[in-house]
Amino acid sequence: MKTVMMLLAGMVASPLMAITFTRVSVEQPEGITHYRMYDEGKIYFSGNSMVIDTVGNGKVESIALSQVDKMLFETVDLSASGVERVISMSPKLSLFPNPTSDVVTVEMDRDGSYPYRIYSMDGECLMKGVTSNGAVIDLSLLAKGVYMIELNGTYLKICKL
Repeated sequence: MKTVMMLLAGMVASPLMAITFTRVSVEQPEGITHYRMYDEGKIYFSGNSMVIDTVGNGKVESIALSQVDKMLFETVDLSASGVERVISMSPKLSLFPNPTSDVVTVEMDRDGSYPYRIYSMDGECLMKGVTSNGAVIDLSLLAKGVYMIELNGTYLKICKL
């Protein structure tokens, strides 16, 4: 069984006692679930599941990858009064057509070049490269199946026919 670490988030206290964490939003068919990733928190693949351990204490939540549509990451400051302020966020991203038989076009709300990685459902990185808004990623060498693509902090599920 192959495991790939996808995220390590730190918890930082400022002089005003604000805490910085990574908010992970997991979009599933039944809705969006938000997770606060602290200190040694991590997200990784195990078999056909995504495992979330928000604080690194071994208390995990497992989500079937077939149920994950999209993951978004935001860096958030939490003040002592409980007010959250988003510091940075993943770009808005879509890939089309999805499902596809060979190529997908990248559509994002930011200009520039961004690295991407494509993972199998077992967590193995199968492809990597650099892409930009409007660019095409060739998936013709991949077998039919379901994959996760990570692009600048956003993870999307893509189906190859």
